[in-house]
Amino acid sequence: MRGKSSPVVSRSNRLLKLFHPLVGRWCHTIVTSYGGGLVDGDRPWLSVVCGPDTRLYLTSPGFTHVFKGTAEQHLQADLRGDAVLVCHNPPLVPHADSKLRQRSHFRLEAESSLVVIDWLLPGRTARGEHFDYEELELELRIECDRQLLLLDRISSRPGQQDPCSPA
Repeated sequence: MRGKSSPVVSRSNRLLKLFHPLVGRWCHTIVTSYGGGLVDGDRPWLSVVCGPDTRLYLTSPGFTHVFKGTAEQHLQADLRGDAVLVCHNPPLVPHADSKLRQRSHFRLEAESSLVVIDWLLPGRTARGEHFDYEELELELRIECDRQLLLLDRISSRPGQQDPCSPA
């Protein structure tokens, strides 16, 4: 629609369900999983393309729980022209004995705008879990006109290194 952003193609799969509520002039996309989090063997992949003059607010309705076992999740977003993307990720909550590899890759053009909100909790603290996960490997990569702007990698193994240590 003229002056209003909306999805052109949207496909859900067995791991991810996409909702597009009508909210203003932006495309508002809510990504949910069927089980409320990631379980052993899950590998969801989300690919987003924002064309020129589009506005996308991408979020999820609740915390992303990483249950016991090994999981991966991937997000790739391409922003073209003066596209705007606000990627508001919910808090990541790694449960005891979980392993997660997360990759987020954003490719922008010079006129594009991006806001990424990404955060991590130490676990299910109400259950006494504080950094009881096995391993987290998180990567945030942002490129503009094929030039690397930001590469932020976090590798955490609380059994081998104290995640609260300043060094």
